[in-house]
Amino acid sequence: PVAPAVPVAPAPPAGAADWTDLLRGIDAERDAVAGRWHNDREGLSCEVPPVWNSSVIELRPPPAEEYDFRAEFTVNRHPRDGWGRGEVCLIFNAEGKHARFALWSLDFYHIGFVWDRRHFVVMNATASNNVTMARQPAQLEQLRTYTAHIEVRKDLVKGYLDGKLITEWRPNDFTENDMASFVLRDRQKLGVGAYQSQVRFTKLDVRPATR
Repeated sequence: PVAPAVPVAPAPPAGAADWTDLLRGIDAERDAVAGRWHNDREGLSCEVPPVWNSSVIELRPPPAEEYDFRAEFTVNRHPRDGWGRGEVCLIFNAEGKHARFALWSLDFYHIGFVWDRRHFVVMNATASNNVTMARQPAQLEQLRTYTAHIEVRKDLVKGYLDGKLITEWRPNDFTENDMASFVLRDRQKLGVGAYQSQVRFTKLDVRPATR
């Protein structure tokens, strides 16, 4: 008699197994750089910090020089009483430069890369010397889940929101590197942060570049 065929499990989607879950192993008290952080079964959260302060937490280093880093997050609360600006960001290192992929919201809404204190959003307009800033038609909504994703490659970093390419940054085109805020203790690690907002991160993962 012929033995029955053994069922074969379907192959996982290409690249799916390459992602490393950065939420595993996080100790919110140990890894927090600024602000109050909590981790539980639903993810990683930061509280709204005191006025003019940020929330920052370190993750592990990326697995390779070229990699993808993504975060699924929900803004549960915007800045106090509607003043000022809110921000959610992914913090990383590219070509030796400490930088962040920042999503601003509330009074105005821009998405872009920040690597120097002179390259930030001011007074409802982009800094004139930050070519990566892209003004968006709508703000980040409270209680809506988004996915921010960066692709770090040699001499080029791409930033996405919900699968849509928003902006690009070529770190070798700039010599300045003084980010001032959202600085990690170990600049070779990855991190996430928020400014004047209560945010929950339900997914944080990284993988080596697949293309």
